[in-house]
Amino acid sequence: EFKGSTNYYGMSLTKGEVIDARACGGIARLANHS
Repeated sequence: EFKGSTNYYGMSLTKGEVIDARACGGIARLANHS
């Protein structure tokens, strides 16, 4: 479903564990929160 997608945001929690909001994340997922 997401193969070839270039618009995504992943957040690394621990080694090998990532939160991916492509399917149900809103536009706010692209904001820089640092």
